[in-house]
Amino acid sequence: DNSAAGRRVRNGELDLNMEFPGQQMEFLRREIPDFVRVHPYMGTIYFALNTEREPFNDVNVRNALGMAIDRRFIAEQILRAGQEPAYSLVPPGIANYVDGVEAEWADTPVAERREMARTLLEEAGFGPDNPLEFEYTYRATGDNPRIAPVVQNDWSAIADWVQPQLIVNDTQIHYDNLRAFDFEVADAGWIADYNDPYNFLFLGEYRSVPMNYSRYNNPDYNTLVVEANRELDLERRAEMLGEAEQMLIDDMPLIPIVFYVNKNLVNPRVTGWEDNIVNIHRSRYLCFADLEDGAGEETAAAE
Repeated sequence: DNSAAGRRVRNGELDLNMEFPGQQMEFLRREIPDFVRVHPYMGTIYFALNTEREPFNDVNVRNALGMAIDRRFIAEQILRAGQEPAYSLVPPGIANYVDGVEAEWADTPVAERREMARTLLEEAGFGPDNPLEFEYTYRATGDNPRIAPVVQNDWSAIADWVQPQLIVNDTQIHYDNLRAFDFEVADAGWIADYNDPYNFLFLGEYRSVPMNYSRYNNPDYNTLVVEANRELDLERRAEMLGEAEQMLIDDMPLIPIVFYVNKNLVNPRVTGWEDNIVNIHRSRYLCFADLEDGAGEETAAAE
């Protein structure tokens, strides 16, 4: 229970807790400002689209749904813990990678993007006489129930004939359905196992099914990723993976929403704690500053 653990930190019973609810950010920064440590993490919240089911086999429909979402509102008003809007799958700060990969409409204001989305959907044959009706399924845990009605409103704002229906599932059932390809649009998330762009981009390879929940199958993408991983020059490999990710984002079989952040509470008397994207903090480097005698000496945390 992260709320209970946070109280124990505030009461001096714990020195560290490596998570807290984003809704408590303002309170914690007011009550224990020196304890709050928030920084980027190697994880992304995204939505998967079933590319083998109409109309999500149409790249324009997928992009229309992607561009209509107000990611900044979700990050700043719903999650409220320093998350950043995501217009790519690979988070910033990942090792051995390039900058600049994002959806081409990322800098367009949301209102204009929704107009663009409406046009794309009309070109795909949708309108008052042929509404776009689909199910958006999401997990019952964490912030997902709070995000769901927001994206429902975002999609409905395209036009009154865009009609998403919300379906909530237990987390285990939700992921079973994703792996079984039993969904239309569904929330998902990925936290990398190691600090490298491939640990995100493999999710778009067809050979990664069922982890590739959308069953995206672009032979050019598949080939480019394989060739990149055979490249020994890290700069050239990064460029090739960047080209592959741009291809993935342009095709939008998945919709990036926000990048995860680490949310830690760290007592200022703990020294040797260094914020890092993998959020690994080995106890061998952690000490307690001796604050009682003011001498500035440190003792090993293990003692």
